Amino acid sequence: MKFSLATTFVAGFGAASAAAAASSSSSNPFAPKTTPNNSKTKQMSRLLSSATPIRELDGSYSSSSSSSYYHQVDLSKYSLHFEKCSTVKHYNVNSKNYDTLTAKRYVIFRLCPNHSCGSCDENYGEYIIDMETYVDTMLQLKYEKQEEYCNTCDTCNTQAAQADNNMGAAYDDQTGQQMNQYDACSNIDLDSCYSECLNIANMEDNGYVDAADYVGCVKVYENQNKGVAYWAGATCNEGGSHIKIGLFTDEYCTIQDESASPELYMKNNKGYNVRLSYHLLKHVSVNGNSNGCVASCADYGNGDSYGQAGTIEACETLYQSAAKCESSHGFGNLASSSLTWSDEKMACDFIQQNQYGVYDDSGEIVVSGGRAVMQKATSTGAQKFFLTFFVWGTVFMSAYVALLYHKIMKGQKSLLGTHIKDGAALA
Repeated sequence: MKFSLATTFVAGFGAASAAAAASSSSSNPFAPKTTPNNSKTKQMSRLLSSATPIRELDGSYSSSSSSSYYHQVDLSKYSLHFEKCSTVKHYNVNSKNYDTLTAKRYVIFRLCPNHSCGSCDENYGEYIIDMETYVDTMLQLKYEKQEEYCNTCDTCNTQAAQADNNMGAAYDDQTGQQMNQYDACSNIDLDSCYSECLNIANMEDNGYVDAADYVGCVKVYENQNKGVAYWAGATCNEGGSHIKIGLFTDEYCTIQDESASPELYMKNNKGYNVRLSYHLLKHVSVNGNSNGCVASCADYGNGDSYGQAGTIEACETLYQSAAKCESSHGFGNLASSSLTWSDEKMACDFIQQNQYGVYDDSGEIVVSGGRAVMQKATSTGAQKFFLTFFVWGTVFMSAYVALLYHKIMKGQKSLLGTHIKDGAALA
């Protein structure tokens, strides 16, 4: 079974690998294809031009004016947990009269200590960032993970085929030396990875397109006779639990047509309708790991000489770019933080407003009885402690006052009785 599977896997993608090698130095058959609608190139350019290193592995720090704050936190000890995406309508600064509302989308995420996102309720940091930066950054990370995964799958299946041919021994194609296939392949399921990577490679032939190619606002339909045009771009699902592709009526993907389905207007080069594959995009907003995290910030392949893990670039980029709410959650060691109290309070308030119902799915403020409402609020551990202390303190104080009152009244009655007796004796 393994021999047949591996032989099909290698033979089926031999031609694809050769074609890719002719135009690229990479021989990976699962590398994303370049198409006119492919937005990865401009996403990468935008990321690379704005990325700034935060902490160097040798202990030195970047010359960035903000590095005095960022270097205090070792992000390698944290993992990223997706909380929610939301839409907020702002006044459009490009409007002449500043009276036009435009929708902007945000993502709220947490950095959870000890790489455990399932119990991320203390000593964490909470952040909010524009959706474009979040999605671009996380997709780049997931592209790399997918490529590494499928490359490993390809290599392991090749080794499995050679092992079957050579009765248990696998050899490197270039050096001819015997290899131990279990060293690199012990943690991968060859059957499932083969099927998954094969589906990715044959996605377009099967009538699918990668949803990740449309996060950057791509024009997908135009009917000049009817004056109708649609652009596809990233947006929030109802409730904000994950990120999906929606249809928009403007080239900046700010005005969404929620009644229209993207797949009804998306076609391939042959004019046939295609379906969206979320095999990659879903991983930027679904906490699918066993520990409930979207990604670990630890980079064990780029640690220092003392065994300390480095930090992946995605976490550094998101941490540096996001508005932060940390002190109230006990995050890190921020004794000399350059964040002012007012800056952090503003970030915390905005996160709370986005997370607990001040804005509806379209970005409008939820109003009830003429007032904006917040559906849910949370308290920190310190707040709960002091509230409990205050309540019990009030109870004990009330009891003590009652006891004093009882003693005073008892003393007054005793004194009154003495005066009566003395008066009777004088009479």
